Amino acid sequence: MLARLISLPFLSVYEPTEARYAEIGRKMLATGNYITPFIADGVPFWAKPPLSFWATALSYGAFGVNTFAAHFPHFLFLLAAALVAYAFAKRRFGALYAAASLAILANCTFFLTMMGSVMTDPALGFTLALCMFSFYNAIDDNTCRSRFWGYMFFAGLGLALLAKGPLGIVIPGISIGGWTLARGKIRLAFERLPVFSGTLLMLAIAAPWYWLAEIRTPGFLHYFLIGEHFERYIIPHWGGDLYGSGRGGRIGAIWLYYLASVFPWPIYIIVRMFKQSFRREISSRKFLHDDFNSYMIAWVAMPILFFTFARNTLLAYALPAVIPSALLIARMVCREGRRLIMWIPVFFTAVNAALFATLAATYIAAPAYMDTKIESDHAMVAKYESARETEDTPLLYVHRLPNSAMFYSRGHLKCISAAADIEPYMDEGGPVFVVFEKSDPECRAALDRFDAEPVGENKYRAMFRLRRK
Repeated sequence: MLARLISLPFLSVYEPTEARYAEIGRKMLATGNYITPFIADGVPFWAKPPLSFWATALSYGAFGVNTFAAHFPHFLFLLAAALVAYAFAKRRFGALYAAASLAILANCTFFLTMMGSVMTDPALGFTLALCMFSFYNAIDDNTCRSRFWGYMFFAGLGLALLAKGPLGIVIPGISIGGWTLARGKIRLAFERLPVFSGTLLMLAIAAPWYWLAEIRTPGFLHYFLIGEHFERYIIPHWGGDLYGSGRGGRIGAIWLYYLASVFPWPIYIIVRMFKQSFRREISSRKFLHDDFNSYMIAWVAMPILFFTFARNTLLAYALPAVIPSALLIARMVCREGRRLIMWIPVFFTAVNAALFATLAATYIAAPAYMDTKIESDHAMVAKYESARETEDTPLLYVHRLPNSAMFYSRGHLKCISAAADIEPYMDEGGPVFVVFEKSDPECRAALDRFDAEPVGENKYRAMFRLRRK
């Protein structure tokens, strides 16, 4: 985790997701409008609630608008989720189990990568951890503190509504509903949870923003609740997406995403399955019927089953299953003895620390090369700023304005609709920096008309300094 934290200032925000969300946070800070996120001037972004954008804007206010500030709050979200898991595990089974759980979680390469990714999923990961652990504590604790944990559960639901919308209620709801039904604890749940006052707390946290967002930009609720939460998952290549295009995908892809999200630990499970005592332990009724184990299994399995028939799925959708998987694997590891507990996390810690140290070093040494691998205009904007003769020297993008360019230039660039629109800027006398899509047929014709000097490029775009011949 320390290696990941150190890497945050060096890993550029990439297109399309990170750059989009980083730029939305920058616009939020610049405009002072914390109700309606904007994806472009005058264009509201209805696809996601604002919790992650609020955190990003707050980070910009504290650290300035830069790469580190964009990544840092999302690192904190999943760090907080990991610490909540650690505290829960220590309360249940002691310090050794808690340490093993945290080590396994931190060495899921996907979880480590998501720590700092400028997306809405880290915020969801934290709110789900708060919900799920609070619910189990409320059910399992027969003292007055069960009331406290009940309120924490509903507060987590309110924050989840601000992190991801109704999906933030559906995911814990189906996991908890399936577990309480299977274990016969529905009545106990209603007895231990402050259902009425807790629901009011949840609505007090989330409802004001939804109400204000609809008032500010009418149509938001219909698009967000119906389009983003039903049509997106049911309709292949959903055409109603205002901010991109629906992804086709395959039914059942979430299972492959889940295996990738907990890598490398499936390798450990496969290797240990050759040991008879391990197979006997996992298949025993005692393991499967244990309240804690069955709760973690429900937490893992129910969201995966929920997304099984969805066609529009992403690797990030498997993130909610990583924390309970780590706690389950830790129980298996702890039963194998202290020696195994020591060497497995140490090995993967070395691997992951080396991975992020190498990425950070490569970005420092060759940012332009890295931008050709993960699309970002960070290096090109930096080259423009170092090569321009005056601050007024224009930077023009032909046809499309990437969010990473907007973010790294603080919005100080212009988009032109055709290469012919370069001419008025050339009349001002100085050089002009122009960015073309490499596949744009207008690019070659425009370059033939001017004295063109290549300045930089990335995966899809190239930048030239143009002067009159």
